[in-house]
Amino acid sequence: MFDYFLFEAYYRGGFEEIKKRKSIFLKYFMEREDVLDIGCGRGEFLSLLKEHGIKARGIDLDDDMIVYCRNEGLDVKKADLFTYLEKEVKDNSLGGIFMGQVIEHLPPQGLLRMLSLTYNKLKKDCYIVMTTPNPLNLLVGAANFYMDLTHVRPLHPETLKFAVESANFREVDVIFFSPVDEDAKLKKIPLSQISNDSKNGFNIINENIDKLNRILFVEQDYAVVGRM
Repeated sequence: MFDYFLFEAYYRGGFEEIKKRKSIFLKYFMEREDVLDIGCGRGEFLSLLKEHGIKARGIDLDDDMIVYCRNEGLDVKKADLFTYLEKEVKDNSLGGIFMGQVIEHLPPQGLLRMLSLTYNKLKKDCYIVMTTPNPLNLLVGAANFYMDLTHVRPLHPETLKFAVESANFREVDVIFFSPVDEDAKLKKIPLSQISNDSKNGFNIINENIDKLNRILFVEQDYAVVGRM
């Protein structure tokens, strides 16, 4: 049996680290009520919302995640997102929806169905925020993404943006985050140690290194934000 809770503990990062990473999305939920965290996992974002006095609840399918969240005093329920949205959430009732690293687990038709449902459940002018691994980072898109056995497929940022716009969300934006550590990137040649006669050639090499860094080491995650 695949222990998803243990897998996340090994490879996703610590609770506080992920919490800090998600803090950039708090602004979309400030002064809102009844925010729903779909696929809440260990509850990092729910914990952030609670700290800022924002009433929120979460759903997840993993029993260990549910136990962990409840031990942290968070309001969570074991539920399938489609069943929960269709049967337990009234239309135009939610003050916001957050989905952290969930959509890459959905097949294409499931993604489109989810967007239609979430649009109907949100109050006017409230936001949906969805984060996912960034396949424009070559190491993520070609390797790291496939470490998780429950992933279906990577989603190109422009494809997801188009899908969200097609579901009638407004002010749709793409936000890249989780930058790669500078020490992990390719290093440029220090031109101060190069003679003037050779600098043009080394400038070209450095320009190519910059191009490679932009392909290999862009941000590891992105979010698409839409307003109802």
